[in-house]
Amino acid sequence: MQIRLESRATKVPFLKVVRLITPTFVVLFTIASNCTAATALGSTNSAVEHGLKFLQKEAFRWKTTKTCAACHHAATMLWTFNEAHARGYAVDEEALKEVTAWAFADMKTNSLTDQAPPRDVLNLGWVYVLLSVETVPGMNSPSGSSETNKVGANIEDAILSARQTLLHQIAIKQASDGSWGQPLDERVPLGGPVEDIAILSRLALLQSGDSSTSVVECINKAQRWLVANHDKTSRQGRNLRLLMNLCEGKPVAELTPTIASIRAEQNADGGWSQTPEMASDAYATGQTLYVLARAGAKKEAPEMKRGVDFLTRTQREEGSWPMTSRANAKDLSPITAAGTAWAVLGLIRAAP
Repeated sequence: MQIRLESRATKVPFLKVVRLITPTFVVLFTIASNCTAATALGSTNSAVEHGLKFLQKEAFRWKTTKTCAACHHAATMLWTFNEAHARGYAVDEEALKEVTAWAFADMKTNSLTDQAPPRDVLNLGWVYVLLSVETVPGMNSPSGSSETNKVGANIEDAILSARQTLLHQIAIKQASDGSWGQPLDERVPLGGPVEDIAILSRLALLQSGDSSTSVVECINKAQRWLVANHDKTSRQGRNLRLLMNLCEGKPVAELTPTIASIRAEQNADGGWSQTPEMASDAYATGQTLYVLARAGAKKEAPEMKRGVDFLTRTQREEGSWPMTSRANAKDLSPITAAGTAWAVLGLIRAAP
């Protein structure tokens, strides 16, 4: 039926027509809004689940084909699985136990032990493996506590033992100037540059809660080096420094300029990029969302919603995100695993 609002022939007053139409419009608008919100939430949960499955598959592939619990495979799976588990996502707990045991209880065969020269330098695997459990709420609880990661008492004991070994190895590899020197295989962004390695190493020590003299001295010496060596153009360095500052308990108000600068670098597509010259990618976007969320950014904030949308929109069907290598590596699996891990971590922390 056609309603001609201005015709004298119609007997339905204009205001009455509005009253008739408005409730229907409101109902339809509400349904549409709820459907959109449900779709967004569903796509986010699906993105996390697909990302976790990809990281699990990659970690086991790496475990089978390599003898290295690499930072970009084993540690990233552990970090994302622990974060997801702590926030109510369903994870494969048997797979989590197996990779945890490989990374912590089987240290003689997974290349996390100290190596002969010239590879007797800091192994970033030590740092990332520690961060994989220390960054997650409840993971510093004593063995047997209800706040543990439910990986089993034997593995918990292995973690406690391995953590002491890893802390010792990180501390003794510190250079006299307070840094950890130049890595043998500097593969930016996961394995460098020197400043980022120092921040990550100090962060792992800080989050360990170890108050022994050697660790405290190591933390303080690293801080002095970081004060004198600050590349303000490094986006990852700034992000990691913010995490470190939050861990030290610095008030968020003091960090407001840093947080504002991070927000300002969001690209038109909703993502963030590793450098001004690069396009948005999962590594930078996920890491940024994770850091902003840790700094107290609201999930409803426009930049957070746009970042989440970028990640859910660009995920591949098998669960990973497309990545390019800044080190011009032929094998993209390490940076793809790392980028996927940061994307999942960002979604877990930032999504509604």
